Amino acid sequence: MKRKCFSKTDFFLIAAVLLIALAFWLPSLFGNGDVTAEVTVDGETVLKLDLQTIDAPREFPLDNGVVLLAEKQSIRVLSADCPDKLCVQAGALSRAGEVAVCVPNQTVVALHTANGQSEPDAITY
Repeated sequence: MKRKCFSKTDFFLIAAVLLIALAFWLPSLFGNGDVTAEVTVDGETVLKLDLQTIDAPREFPLDNGVVLLAEKQSIRVLSADCPDKLCVQAGALSRAGEVAVCVPNQTVVALHTANGQSEPDAITY
């Protein structure tokens, strides 16, 4: 008696798993919508940027020694005068919910959707 590798049920199960994975992956292909960067220094909002309206790379120097670089759909800390440079190493932020923090300079760069909400990620419940 010859044994089959896959039955019809196996194919339906594999197809269902692939469709569910595609349903979770597909929204990321169509962008993040309108993403706003909010920069706070010492708890006060000093800058709000709609990242969709930035056409060319633009630098934003802050009074505390932090320099931000905003590009279309992303923002990052270009330089900072803090000793560990973890905020610079955070890289470009482009999705709602991403955050870069410079603790010595008390600077927070957070991305939000147009309605002020952050998108849930794999860790958020």
